[in-house]
Amino acid sequence: MNVYFADRDCDVRILRTRIVPDEFNCRHNATSRTYVYRIAVPKRDILPGLPDMSLRSKYISLLPLLEMNSCNLVYPPFDAEAAGKAARLFRGTHNFTSFMMKRSSRDRNPPRNPVRNMEVAEMTPGRGILVEHDQFHDHLEYWDFTFRSSGFLHRQVRRMVGALCAVGSGRLTEENITYMLDNPSHLSWMKFNPGHTPPQGLFLKKVTYNEKDMTLPADYFEVIAKYPHATYLNQKRNGMLFRSQFLSFDKVFIN
Repeated sequence: MNVYFADRDCDVRILRTRIVPDEFNCRHNATSRTYVYRIAVPKRDILPGLPDMSLRSKYISLLPLLEMNSCNLVYPPFDAEAAGKAARLFRGTHNFTSFMMKRSSRDRNPPRNPVRNMEVAEMTPGRGILVEHDQFHDHLEYWDFTFRSSGFLHRQVRRMVGALCAVGSGRLTEENITYMLDNPSHLSWMKFNPGHTPPQGLFLKKVTYNEKDMTLPADYFEVIAKYPHATYLNQKRNGMLFRSQFLSFDKVFIN
């Protein structure tokens, strides 16, 4: 499978596979998800030594090629202490409507519950790719935003990071973040309009599951051997317990 993905330029690697119960769902059975968003902040003292060019060109010229699609460049000044302190405001149970993408009028799916329990929300010093071999890293400071929750809303992480970067640049305050959490609505977001960060820099780091949800019944392989074209599903028909006779081999959990 890894050769298949590599031949097609897919950024996916299979570490191991595991057979799971037929009713297991890798999305709905997840107990937590951890996202990391990486940013790089150029050091201001390097700017005067760059050739005469626009400010944006100067900043982009400082970003190593390997980091172009792996982190987001944030322009200084950036108060890392203020941004890190504001990140802690997201911890706990909140209504994150202000930090989710506004639903389209054409969206026919049922609305998702915007209330989420944020177990982890923090900003820590990061590290560049091949930092010891690339002189460009000397001009940058890397920071990682880490969030862990049972689930996230559409663009929630990118909006939270956008708001925290706005705090670091002085465009928002902790009080503004608190206001958006206490007054969950699209209007609250637009009142301050800090903007969301681009997808470059966002990584799904880890997904956890309850072990019991992934444990096979004791007679799972016995049933498969007896019914090679059946699925292991317990159902009741006419008051009697039976196993349906359709086995699906696509129920393999990929990690």
